[in-house]
Amino acid sequence: MSESIQFLPWFRTGLAATIEGDTGGTPVMLSLAVAVEAVRADDGDTEVTDLPGRSIRLHGPGAVTAVHDDQIIRRYPEPGATDPEPNYFCAVEFSSPDFPWRFTPAAPDADNRLQPWLALVVVEDVPGVLRSGPFGLDVLHIEDSARELPPPADVWAWAHVQVDSADPDVDPVALYARSPAALRSRLLCPRRLIADRSWIACVVPTYEAGRLAGLGIVNSGATGHAWPATGPVELPVYHTWRFRTSERGDFESLVRRLRPVELPPAVGVRDLDISRPGSGLPDAEGTIVSFVGALVSPAATARQWSPRHRRQTAAALREVLRDDVPQPAPDIDYDPLQHDPVVRPALYGSVQSQCTSLDDSAPRWMEQLNLDPSVRSVGRVGAAVVRRDQEQLMDAAWEAAKGLEEVNRRLRAATLALEAGTALQHRLDALPGERLLQFAGPSLARVAGGRGTLLRELKQSISPTPPDSAPTGGSPDRAVPSRATRSA
Repeated sequence: MSESIQFLPWFRTGLAATIEGDTGGTPVMLSLAVAVEAVRADDGDTEVTDLPGRSIRLHGPGAVTAVHDDQIIRRYPEPGATDPEPNYFCAVEFSSPDFPWRFTPAAPDADNRLQPWLALVVVEDVPGVLRSGPFGLDVLHIEDSARELPPPADVWAWAHVQVDSADPDVDPVALYARSPAALRSRLLCPRRLIADRSWIACVVPTYEAGRLAGLGIVNSGATGHAWPATGPVELPVYHTWRFRTSERGDFESLVRRLRPVELPPAVGVRDLDISRPGSGLPDAEGTIVSFVGALVSPAATARQWSPRHRRQTAAALREVLRDDVPQPAPDIDYDPLQHDPVVRPALYGSVQSQCTSLDDSAPRWMEQLNLDPSVRSVGRVGAAVVRRDQEQLMDAAWEAAKGLEEVNRRLRAATLALEAGTALQHRLDALPGERLLQFAGPSLARVAGGRGTLLRELKQSISPTPPDSAPTGGSPDRAVPSRATRSA
């Protein structure tokens, strides 16, 4: 089954999914009642006492001063790369699909947009742009945010979640619960890079509370975005790496070097004289049709062909190509040197279409190929190429078929295993669980489980008696290991 990819604008789990409204970048306080019940039973009577809950504080971006590198699973371009193409966006991926929105102190707006609490920015690597700061973080110095950074109100558009699943309608929350690796989050930087330059990629906070916390400044209720629409700003950097773009030579630059050329009308078109075709086809003095190739000039025009002569030619070709052409009598000892051989023109496409005549079962393309002299000429050229290169084509076909013998062997083995398993299934279904496990004992060391093989899981279980062992001596309290257990 092929795998499909979905992209989500944001993803949240846990208490963060309960946030409602925007708090302006300050830490969020949620009052959650932790329900605790004391149950007292006396002579059949049950008394339940509810104990008071406590407020749980949910941290916002102002509580974050660092990001662990274990969260990051991929960066593009790779750190230290010297040959990335400049027309690709820089990106960083996180293993947790909710990470870019985990500390966002807001709920999605009416358009389902949710601001991430961090963003990816890329600046040119020049002296003084990156300096040391508190908490072991670097500090990014920007002289003009309008030139170096994306608009602060648009950073929501450059973060998303990728969902890898064979089911296009899968519930992302349910998929994350059973297969966390199927979801990952990603930040993109929308900056267009320049070729042959050195760059620094930085993961920075997007809220002012996070900026102040990363710089070691006491937050006295700061709100809003981490950088202004224009002007200077200093941003703490949670993660950074350097790379250098390559010289021009990527696909885009090569395409831009292409220049259109005006082709004359004769390019791709040749004249084909069918005024006297012979072989029983109708004559039409002075009739010339166009032989059209695969690449034709936009200014080319095909010659006009009389509809009446076209119909006559097609009918004559259909008659010549019919499959009941008289053959030599079977009682005649045919000798090609003595008798006229019965030869008809080639019926192109008969092998591919499995049709030996142009009857009602023949596909439309086969009629077009065989009943138009200009198109039949193309078929003749193709047949000539195959005859000329038949040895090389056959060699290539045999080379491609080398692996078929191994494929067929595996298919036969799989079919045998399936038939044998089907024949034994009804007997295995009748066995109780412990007997079935004992029967499967020799294969447990080769069957994968959740934490290794099934045999390993059995050995690490809390069962005092190995479940794959067999009782002996008539005593249900004693057991001896099976052959699989002893060999392991």
